[in-house]
Amino acid sequence: MIDSRTLFVIAALLLGFSTTGCAARSRQRPPRQGVAAQAATAGLTPLGQRQVAFAGDHDTILVTATQGRFRALRLHVSGSPLEMFRVKVTFGNGQTFEPPLRHVFRQGAWTRRIDLPGKRRVVRKVEFWYRSVGKRSGRARVQLAGQH
Repeated sequence: MIDSRTLFVIAALLLGFSTTGCAARSRQRPPRQGVAAQAATAGLTPLGQRQVAFAGDHDTILVTATQGRFRALRLHVSGSPLEMFRVKVTFGNGQTFEPPLRHVFRQGAWTRRIDLPGKRRVVRKVEFWYRSVGKRSGRARVQLAGQH
C-alpha cells in the first residue's frame, strides 16, 4: 500500500517538479528593508528619533549642527500607530515653520515630503504633538530624516 506522501513524491518526480518546497519559495516575499535603508534609498539623511509614550502628547527631536542644510523633511512612525496633530520646525536662525499636517500614521508609515520654505535650511529641532491610537498600541518611535 502506498501512502499519500509517497504518491505525491512519485507524481512530482514524473511531472518534473522538485519536492524540496519550490512552491513555498516562489511565494516568499523579499526581505523588508530597515528604516535606515529605506531612507538611504530615498536619498534621505537620518536626523534623529524619539520614542514616544502612550500618555505623551508633545515631544521634540533635536538635530545636531553637523547634519547640514536641507530642502525637505520626512517623518517615519514605527512600533505603534500614531495620530499627529501638529509639527513645528525650528531652523538654525531661530525662525519656525509649521507645515499643515494632521494625520493618523499606521505603524511603518512615512509622512509625505515636507518641503521647507526658502533654499536649503539648517534644522535645529522638530517638535510634534500627537496621541497614540488604540489603548493597546504601546510606544511608537518617530524618526526624522532630511533631504538635501
